[in-house]
Amino acid sequence: MTSPKKARILVIDDDANLLRVMGVLLERANYSYHTASNGVEGLAVAESMKPDLIVLDVAMPFMKGTEVCRRLREKTATRRVPIIMMSNLERVEDKLAGFQAGADDYVTKPVNPRELLARINALLVRSRQGAPQAAQTIAIVGAKGGVGVTSLAVNMAAALVQRDYSVTLAELRTGRGELRLHLRLPTEPSLAKLLAMEAKSIGRTDVERFVQYHESGLRVLLAPELVSEHALSEEHMATIVGALALGSDFLILDLPHLLDGPMRKALDAAGVILLVTEPEVLSATCARMQLRALGAWEIDNRVSVVAVARVPSGTTMTRLELENEISMGRLERERGSEEGPIMSVGVIAMIPPEPETFQASVQQGVPIVRMEPSARSSRAMAELAEKIATSLTMPEAR
Repeated sequence: MTSPKKARILVIDDDANLLRVMGVLLERANYSYHTASNGVEGLAVAESMKPDLIVLDVAMPFMKGTEVCRRLREKTATRRVPIIMMSNLERVEDKLAGFQAGADDYVTKPVNPRELLARINALLVRSRQGAPQAAQTIAIVGAKGGVGVTSLAVNMAAALVQRDYSVTLAELRTGRGELRLHLRLPTEPSLAKLLAMEAKSIGRTDVERFVQYHESGLRVLLAPELVSEHALSEEHMATIVGALALGSDFLILDLPHLLDGPMRKALDAAGVILLVTEPEVLSATCARMQLRALGAWEIDNRVSVVAVARVPSGTTMTRLELENEISMGRLERERGSEEGPIMSVGVIAMIPPEPETFQASVQQGVPIVRMEPSARSSRAMAELAEKIATSLTMPEAR
């Protein structure tokens, strides 16, 4: 009977003592063990031996571990190899830099042997299961501009992360992105450089280079700060959304309100589409028009309406009033109106107004569901996230 093939582990570290200890540890765990004493040597060894997993130190001579990681991700032979980074550095910024470079996991020294072996085994099992599963995709679009799409997107994403889901949040706009302000993230990297590339040449690794990691664990692709000179084409949208959907439990798309070809590509990929409106007459009218357009695309069966009350007002509609206003086109469809189909839709959530709390949330760069979880708006958005997550992950929803 043939013995099962041993997994090949490459350890790249300039500490000779650590290499010896790692050798004993991995041999006892029945792994095939290889070493490299610096980043340059590690790149050469990795390309020649094609390891099943790499353990990589951050601080090394000649080339830092983060740079080694980036180059491994750029090479065809090693771009999918799981990488665990090790470092004496415990700051959140250092860990984020490691994940930004493409690491799958990060441990701090001194390393607990049992913990390291558990992490190695978990990554190997995940890698052997084949290609990553596509994320459940939630598209969020406004009835018009300025109705709170980004606020809802970032807080739903944060709420899902709090429930231990892996989440990617993508702000798919050509400019004037606001998501960085909500999370206090650097302006770059962003979508800008991806838009400058030919869509057909963009691979998953290219997209991952421009994803930022928030301290909460949320993965984020930001819109450019300034309006890009390059258009977000249908091909770009399909390629980027497809790449982002791999490797997370949920992908949340923060989308503009203008319905065009690229938007159609994004909405086609979504299992749930949230149409955001304010509970007032103008926004409700715009929501009705958006629903008619989505009905013409025959995707209205995946649309739910969310009402975000941004400021307290005596003219704020009740849920019933808003539903009636949005559904006014129902009789036109039944009578054969040529204006296009429109769905009769209920409002899935009403987010109450708390302008001071939202303002403080943005100023601190902390989503309101994390900063003030007991606030009424926080509870409403967290409940909405849980409701949608449950509906998407139930067996009949797949």
